[in-house]
Amino acid sequence: MRTFLGYVFIFMFVPLFCWMFFLSYSEWSASLSLNRVLDKKIPMETIPLAETSWIKDKNGRVIASISNQQHRVSLDNTEIPTFLKDVFIIAEDRSFYDHSGFDAAAISRAIMVNASSDSIEQGGSTITQQLARNSFLSSEKTYNRKLAELLHAYQLERKYSKTEILEHYINAIYFHNGMYGIEAAANFYFTNSADKLTNAQHAFLAAI
Repeated sequence: MRTFLGYVFIFMFVPLFCWMFFLSYSEWSASLSLNRVLDKKIPMETIPLAETSWIKDKNGRVIASISNQQHRVSLDNTEIPTFLKDVFIIAEDRSFYDHSGFDAAAISRAIMVNASSDSIEQGGSTITQQLARNSFLSSEKTYNRKLAELLHAYQLERKYSKTEILEHYINAIYFHNGMYGIEAAANFYFTNSADKLTNAQHAFLAAI
């Protein structure tokens, strides 16, 4: 009797297991197909950030600068103060190290707010989404642009580490008065390098 029941369970569960395996394989194949399409449409070999060019005299002193309406001096991750990174994460995206480019809970809250106001008041953007928007897209408030932003953010998370994304984000963001990135902002507002500023000054720049 026990042997008979064993065969019954086998005949019942083998088809179920095969069906679950087929579904899993289909999901996996679909995911691979999406990644291939995104790799073709959004290659992400580099993250474009225009920088200021400097003209110096023979003694190395700066005599002029050339920029395309964006004054930026990019910093490496090691040159960006840890306090400043923490401030941006706390202020902009507390789940930065946990999500894969977008925060579903934040997007859900934004959808509810937008639905009640009948306009796009909130976007629920993560740091990765903001980097995608600043580097590859426009700032227009449309749902098509928002979808493009999500896809670009997903690609950024696939291609770059969290450290690289945060570094590019801090170098990309706008601090008003034509200043882009923390180093240009530090020089403009405090006539000093970002790594020489106090925590209070870093907090001030983050608030901008």
